Amino acid sequence: MSHIVEKAYEIAQSYVGKPGIVAVFIGGSIAQGTAWKYSDLELGLLVEQRFDDIAMFNLIDGMGVEIHQIEQHKVVEFLDEYNSSGDFVGVKKFPIQFYQSKIVSDPTGLWTQFKAIYDRHLLADKITILYKNDALKRSDERLTLSKSLLAENKPNSALAALRLAINELMLAYYWKNKIRPRSMHRTVQLLHEQSPILGGYELYDAFTRIYGIEGTQEEMRQKILTIAPEVYGVCSARWGEAIPVFFENTATRQVRDGQNISSIVFHYKWCVHTVNGKFIAHGFYDTTEYRAEQPLLYAFLGFEKITIAEISSMINQHETVRSKLR
Repeated sequence: MSHIVEKAYEIAQSYVGKPGIVAVFIGGSIAQGTAWKYSDLELGLLVEQRFDDIAMFNLIDGMGVEIHQIEQHKVVEFLDEYNSSGDFVGVKKFPIQFYQSKIVSDPTGLWTQFKAIYDRHLLADKITILYKNDALKRSDERLTLSKSLLAENKPNSALAALRLAINELMLAYYWKNKIRPRSMHRTVQLLHEQSPILGGYELYDAFTRIYGIEGTQEEMRQKILTIAPEVYGVCSARWGEAIPVFFENTATRQVRDGQNISSIVFHYKWCVHTVNGKFIAHGFYDTTEYRAEQPLLYAFLGFEKITIAEISSMINQHETVRSKLR
């Protein structure tokens, strides 16, 4: 995968020395030395102030690039607090993608100072407990919403809320076990691999059932290829006009090649529910308008055949898994 790493560094280098950019660094699988054929570039820019014309999601020279802008004053404030009190809780304010980042350019040394502290403390008990508790809080809130929606006879929206809840519960399990969450495009496979460390396969079984990871690989592959343009349209409204080309060349390309199909099913359902998050509480997915206007998404999200009894069973399954995490 040396050509992917080389291309990543070439793209990163193109930002070096630009006015307003203080440091450039690389995160994710490329920084971790685990890059593979479909790796995208997690590019970090330490900036004097945010650039409105730099989008988060991009396709540059054929490579998917997520650009994260981190404002210089936030790093300075963190370092001042750390140097005066030794308190490192502020590491939670920064993207975990840049744990053990690789520095491309840092003439002021500011990111180098921050990185040393960040890498030392991100997985400290004090921080992982905070991450775990935050994820559990979000999970419980979404579970409560799911129950409420089910009681109101809004099963589709209840299922969407439960999907967001189980994703947060998975993150809580990871932080409990000091496992840093990684690639959305390999979520299902990685969860299966980590299950023995997480205490067994109950979480995996609940997660895949709630997200509707079912059918043969070819059946799921065809569903994704059919629904992909619809997902792009929903997500571009929130995450920018580059989303279609970014998703096509990072996620859907894997499916075309028969890779990580289960994880892309999860990823695309999670993306749609996340974008529609503020509407879920109002029963958005149970309106006749949604079914009429989005028939392909309606089917892909599994709403055509879901029953109240099944969702109630899923909620019980979620609660069983939740009860084992303290």
